[in-house]
Amino acid sequence: MTKVSIKAVLLGGITDVVATNIASIPLLMTVMKTIDRAHLSKDQTQAAVIAAIHSSPALFSAQFLVGTACSVLGGYVAAYLARRNELLNGALAAWL
Repeated sequence: MTKVSIKAVLLGGITDVVATNIASIPLLMTVMKTIDRAHLSKDQTQAAVIAAIHSSPALFSAQFLVGTACSVLGGYVAAYLARRNELLNGALAAWL
C-alpha cells in the first residue's frame, strides 16, 4: 500500500471530475440551443439533451474525447503529486 498515494489519487480524481464538468459546458450549451425547451420540464429537458447527444455520433464523440482528455489530465495530476509509481497512481485516479 506504500506505492499508492491516497491523497494524489483523490486529488487526481477530483481534477478529472471537475475538468470534465467544466469542459462539457460548451457542448451542453450548444445542444440546449437546438432544443425547444419552452414546453419541457427540467427532467424532460435533461432527457432531451442526453438523447440529442447520444443520437449524434459527432456530439457523442466530442463528449467522449472531452471525458478522455480530462481523465488523462487527472491521471497526470495524480502521478505528479505522488512522485512514486506514477503509472499506478495515475491509472487509479483515472479509474476513480
